[in-house]
Amino acid sequence: MLAGVAATALVLVLSGGRPAPASPAAVELLAKVANVAARQPVPAVSNGEFMYVRSDVSYAVYNNGSQRPTIEPLHERQIWQPVANVCDWGLVIEDGQRTSLAPSPASGPSLSVKCGQGNLDDATYRLLQSLPTDPRELLDQIYSFDQQNGEGQALGSDGEAFVKIGDLIRETIVPPSTAAALYRAAALIPGVTLIDRVTNVEGRPGIAIAWANSQDRYEWIFDPATLQYVGERDYDLSTGTPVVIGNAAILQRAFVSKAGQLP
Repeated sequence: MLAGVAATALVLVLSGGRPAPASPAAVELLAKVANVAARQPVPAVSNGEFMYVRSDVSYAVYNNGSQRPTIEPLHERQIWQPVANVCDWGLVIEDGQRTSLAPSPASGPSLSVKCGQGNLDDATYRLLQSLPTDPRELLDQIYSFDQQNGEGQALGSDGEAFVKIGDLIRETIVPPSTAAALYRAAALIPGVTLIDRVTNVEGRPGIAIAWANSQDRYEWIFDPATLQYVGERDYDLSTGTPVVIGNAAILQRAFVSKAGQLP
């Protein structure tokens, strides 16, 4: 079944080598998802708090240089990220290991740590609040950020933009207006498609928005009834048969007073 799905998700190419725009079905679903996101209540959040996200995840493991990975067991991952200042270190607890999240170095020759709201690779809630809510302006900002930071060389600018939006959605709490803008921006990315009847890693049925090239496919999975984001699944397509290389199922999101605190 996955092989058949992969064929429908590959990026189409128009004459002249230009990638096709997002499929009409994907654009329609993303518009509905954006409308649901925009209607969510706006939380009252103080600068000293942390975004908390709990999920079940599993990732590919390549053993002894093997080209075909195995998937590690499903396990819980918890992450705390600061609301306002990346220098308020976050925390990850995964597989019993605690890892402090130091702020990412700023881009540029000095590679010094720059405190504040962060950037698209290290986003605080306040940064997410500050992003443009016009979808085209937001997508252009994502493309520009990736270009300035040398990202997108493997997937191309469109694939990297899709992955960037997925990363922002998965492990943060996105303000409603920003979430709506991110989904509408995704509808502007060439090659985005819709896949019916998928499941997340816990077997929860869903409908997926996907982007793929000949090597990789990335899927965002939504509950077909509520249109809430419920997880992500990534595939390696390079061997001809799709191989799962990453899973995430979102279990809980909340704001808490300090890193390590549970809701």
